[in-house]
Amino acid sequence: MAVSGGNVGHLREFDPANSDWSIFKRRIENYFAANDIKDDNRKAAILLNVLNEDAYKLVFNLCLPVEPEKSKYSELIKLLSEHFKPSVSVFSARYKFYNSRKNVNESAREWSARIRNLAALCNFEDEQLELVLRDHFVIGYDKGSVQDRLFEEKKTLTFKAAVEIATAKSTTFHPG
Repeated sequence: MAVSGGNVGHLREFDPANSDWSIFKRRIENYFAANDIKDDNRKAAILLNVLNEDAYKLVFNLCLPVEPEKSKYSELIKLLSEHFKPSVSVFSARYKFYNSRKNVNESAREWSARIRNLAALCNFEDEQLELVLRDHFVIGYDKGSVQDRLFEEKKTLTFKAAVEIATAKSTTFHPG
């Protein structure tokens, strides 16, 4: 089921077996913002309407003894977020992050996006994140002229600048 009809954008049905809750939650929030939907009852009704049958049954069970239709939007979101919250060990996430390496066929931008994605589960402090991303981007880069060029940089190098340098350096070897 898709919601549209005069609205900006549309919402696809949420299927817990094939959908990522955190992405769906962001999309529904963007949908409400784009369509200036602020009424809590309306938001709850739209949310309940875009759940497939399995997701609705789940919400029904999570809300007991209250019916989902009598719950506030924020309560529904909280229940679903707690249910779908990934239970990832910080150490496991950091292990995957620190042991990742750039693949040979991966571009500098793809590598930067992949390590950002891996870092998202690591619970790095905000002030650490930029430094950790920059260091791992450089250290995890495949050996060669691009990594050599990054090694020439000063310690003030930013993550963004490292990605730009690597992108520029790699396109000089592989224009396309």
